[in-house]
Amino acid sequence: MEKNNLLNLIDATQESLTYAIPVFAILFFLPVTSNFFEFNKIIFALAASSLALLIWAVKAVNTQKLILVKSPLDIGFGLLIISSILSTIFSISKFSSLFGQYGTFFPNIFIAVLLFSLYYALTSNIKSEKVIKNTVKSFVIAASLAALIGLLSYFNLTEKLLPFEWAQGGGFNTLGSPFTLGIISGIAFGISLSLITKSAEEKNTLEVALYTLTALITGFFILAANNIPTWVAAGVASSFVALNIYFNHSDKISKSTLAKTAGLSLAATLGLFAAITYIPSLTSGLGINYTRTTEITLDYKTSWQIATSALRDYPFFGSGVATYTTDFTIYKPLSFNSSPFWNLRFGKPSGEFFRIFSEQGLLGLGALIILVLAVIKFSLQSVKAKNDFMTIGLSAASFGLLAGMVFYSANTTLAFITVIILALLVSYQKDVREASVEEVVFSVSAISERLSLHLGAAKKEILTYVFMGIALLITIPTLFISVKGYAAEIYRKSALVSASQGNIGGAYNIYNKAILNNPFYDTYRRDAANIDIALIALIAQKGDKITEQDKSDMQQLVNQAVREVRLTTEKINPLSAANWEHRAWVFNQLTALDKTAAQASMDAAQRAIQLDPLNPILRVGTGNVVGVGSIYYSAGDFQRAAVSFAEAIQLKSDFANAYYNLSLSQAQLKNWEASATNMEIVLRLLPRDSEDFKIASENLKILQEQAEKAREELAKQQAAQEAQQEQIKKEPTPPQQPVVNETPAENAPIQTEPVTQPAQQ
Repeated sequence: MEKNNLLNLIDATQESLTYAIPVFAILFFLPVTSNFFEFNKIIFALAASSLALLIWAVKAVNTQKLILVKSPLDIGFGLLIISSILSTIFSISKFSSLFGQYGTFFPNIFIAVLLFSLYYALTSNIKSEKVIKNTVKSFVIAASLAALIGLLSYFNLTEKLLPFEWAQGGGFNTLGSPFTLGIISGIAFGISLSLITKSAEEKNTLEVALYTLTALITGFFILAANNIPTWVAAGVASSFVALNIYFNHSDKISKSTLAKTAGLSLAATLGLFAAITYIPSLTSGLGINYTRTTEITLDYKTSWQIATSALRDYPFFGSGVATYTTDFTIYKPLSFNSSPFWNLRFGKPSGEFFRIFSEQGLLGLGALIILVLAVIKFSLQSVKAKNDFMTIGLSAASFGLLAGMVFYSANTTLAFITVIILALLVSYQKDVREASVEEVVFSVSAISERLSLHLGAAKKEILTYVFMGIALLITIPTLFISVKGYAAEIYRKSALVSASQGNIGGAYNIYNKAILNNPFYDTYRRDAANIDIALIALIAQKGDKITEQDKSDMQQLVNQAVREVRLTTEKINPLSAANWEHRAWVFNQLTALDKTAAQASMDAAQRAIQLDPLNPILRVGTGNVVGVGSIYYSAGDFQRAAVSFAEAIQLKSDFANAYYNLSLSQAQLKNWEASATNMEIVLRLLPRDSEDFKIASENLKILQEQAEKAREELAKQQAAQEAQQEQIKKEPTPPQQPVVNETPAENAPIQTEPVTQPAQQ
């Protein structure tokens, strides 16, 4: 009896977790961390996947058998996880592959392994259609709520409904990405269409109304978002549903008044919303304040060029999971500098296929293609074998997700939802022979029966305990790292708030706690070095009142800042151009305290250029980036500074800062004409109403005056030279005494005319 109660509790916990996963994957975020969205979602994904794996292991021990569902997707999933592991082992940045890049976080090897285990934990433990239907319903409702919040933000209504600083401004949504929310809305729209038809067939008016409402809300967001990934996901999902309804269920729909009423209402309302959204005169006439936000992504051409270059150098396993930022800086083409976002570094390409191509090589790409083809084949077979609307909706969602991620790289939410949708689809086909889905029982007793072995009862079910050990081996380190990482992120947020309020000392103490909890992110180390530099500057403001203790504190802070930048560049991620340019900046800030810092800054800046060779900013410098040319200029080496600025112009011919600095360097070299010419180019590149334009205009006047003076001086010098030459011509030439060689050279010409001596006066 107690055993049955425990099993019921395990099943109830598993069901609750299954319902909660899509809801939290879409809606969960917290403003207590510096990264509200992606970081919180990846922590939830790690925790939920770990919990699902542990529940599965406990259930296996309790029932004394390990049940695993086998499906046609296994080979693709298996190859993809093997590719991820090998890519991590051979990664050019081990820390990035293990823990992910800060800010994007996904992918990393921990989340890859746990999402893989989550898929099998769900497929092996979902036993009833009720769980599948309720999970799909929770997903659609959660997607609709997220889409509603996104819509309110587009129409600038969140400021009134959510009076928080983090919710202000257009574009706020619970996923932190309009493209991600668009893809989720697109597949939720497709599922809603399928479920409307299903509910109408069952004459369930309440559910027809519910799914018509979810279709309206997600459809509104699709129209409002108006971006390629959203349209692709929505188009593929809804088209798949529509085609299946038309060819396989049109007779039922034609007889259902409820279905026709819902369909006509949906089409009319979406058409009206589209008119309001896309016709500016109508939008302004109705007084609607509508702001569409978009997302900056890398273009497809550059993504392809980077992917092929990375594949050339790392053909089999790629550069490593979560190393795309390094791939970008090293392999981006020169044409990228002509794009509007030339000054940005991208951590992801324009689509998931490009990311796999770059980071996981041919093995990863092959695994992904096998998985995609398996999903397509399995979905089509499932629809053919079990032609009901739940199968159609889940298959449509699978296709929509895959299509959307061709045009947008996966993140935690998209990967999470993809695993859930595929797990639900596979679980829903367990009773369909044609789908090739079956439960396989792994136990020593089952194996011994097949092999006609006779094992003692005490030895029979050791396999379930082995599985429990594996589950603990995976989940305990993951949960430990997750808890520590979350604490670190909370400390980081608190430290940054303190720093923004001028409490640098408080920020220093808090940030040390962040690094103690998570010492693996180079972003944390860079921030810590920045705080050290800020404290040094604060102490230096005392001037003559600096005490011996102050000097000791300053030296300690210098040592700490140097240690942080050495860790980021020599240990954590030596191939990160951002780490080396930050190292150059830190040493540049220390030049007043250490004479060797200037050369260290130059060395770091040169290394940054090696890792980001086509970046013109690294030659010029801007903000917290110290350019090589700027270092030369500060050292008084104006000739080399001019060369660096000229190199930046070769990389980007419309870079106003490069022309400006080149002009100043040429002015220092007294090359006034060239300096004025380059300053004129600056004026052509700058907006006429900007403050920089006024400064450049004033400089140009000075340079033109100097150039004019130089021309006048040159003209005077030329006139003087000409006068001197004229004077020389007018003066009589004195007679020259011929030189007679007493011993002619061997090859001297023979003299044919007599040489006469002039008469002596």
